Amino acid sequence: MQLLKTIKHSDLFSPYISERNEEIKIRKAARTVVFDNENNIAILKVANHNYHKLPGGGVEEGEDLDKALEREAMEEIGCKITVIGEVGEIIEYRDRWNLKQESYCYLAKLVGEKGQPDFTEEEINNGFVALWVSLDEAIEKLKKDEPDDYEGKFIKVRDLCFLEEAKNMKENFILKKINKDIFQINEPWNIEGCNIYLFKKDNSCLIFDSGIGLFSLRNYLEEMKIATFLIALTHSHFDHIGGIADFTKEECAIPKIITESIQDRDNWGLEYFKAENLDQSLLVDLTSKTTQQICDDFSIQMPVIVPIKEDVITFSDYCFKIMHLGGHTADSCVYYDAQHKILVTGDLLYDGEIYATCRSSNKEQFASALKVISELDFDLVLPGHNRVMNREEALQVIKRWLKDLA
Repeated sequence: MQLLKTIKHSDLFSPYISERNEEIKIRKAARTVVFDNENNIAILKVANHNYHKLPGGGVEEGEDLDKALEREAMEEIGCKITVIGEVGEIIEYRDRWNLKQESYCYLAKLVGEKGQPDFTEEEINNGFVALWVSLDEAIEKLKKDEPDDYEGKFIKVRDLCFLEEAKNMKENFILKKINKDIFQINEPWNIEGCNIYLFKKDNSCLIFDSGIGLFSLRNYLEEMKIATFLIALTHSHFDHIGGIADFTKEECAIPKIITESIQDRDNWGLEYFKAENLDQSLLVDLTSKTTQQICDDFSIQMPVIVPIKEDVITFSDYCFKIMHLGGHTADSCVYYDAQHKILVTGDLLYDGEIYATCRSSNKEQFASALKVISELDFDLVLPGHNRVMNREEALQVIKRWLKDLA
């Protein structure tokens, strides 16, 4: 993650000389700029110390950053969130406390309804109040803050930096690293948030799904010095196939069932492509079109696609078995790498509302597909929407979805 700023005690106060000969403590924290469906963000007012802050807090023992972020969001703003990008890292040296704090900030979206915060007794005593305001209003509030305590003075500088960086993130795509050579790409202006997955090796890549395609995915990847492409699709809905127009037939590794399905516009699921699912505020600097014009004018210049003959896709040391399971759509496929225990599921599995009433959905096939998936030996699920999941999380969603399908 990009280091945005280092805040030293001496930047805010006169030098502090500690008489203690102790090893400096290191605290990791996860923070978020989370947007709701009205494009407002959550901030916390700390009324008794005259400042505002972003939701987030310390990472507990045994937690990763994503888990800490989800927990803190539920505790401080009462909401489920999904991460869509990285804002950056800020390091604070709080000399009075002999503390080095490393804060990792993420861009996120609200999932579901807003709930009520569950503040600690200390937070209640400090006058914590959750607010939803525009990004610009949040920045102005922090600029005007006058913290009256040691911690608050650091927080003002830190979170103002995070907010200003988030404001600059009005980009076509946002990249999030999953591990050393796997990345998740999102189109931040798409509120529904379809996931694109990038497996990268040197200047070559394997891509799963291609997003809506309003902006060039290929150009974005070429800016990352990628020159060789291989792209696969999980099914034929618009938010997964739109970017396919950027690629040649030699670069497509698409099963026959999907190759045939995407030729028919009726299979694109355009009944779900609605203006209210596009964030005009994030698009205003990227296109002159309104969200309604984008939906009305949507088309895909489909390349000539020759169906892949094999039932596997190989890239670097990955080998994905193509599994046509149907269910969400008649052409829904998952990709399974048994060696690395990775599963790319498209819309057959993700942590969110199930869609089993599409034009070619089949509830019986859907339930059967989920049961097949549950029996596979996997550790990592790369879903079509929302957060990346581990096995336990995926099995919980499968259990919930099977209940919904019954």
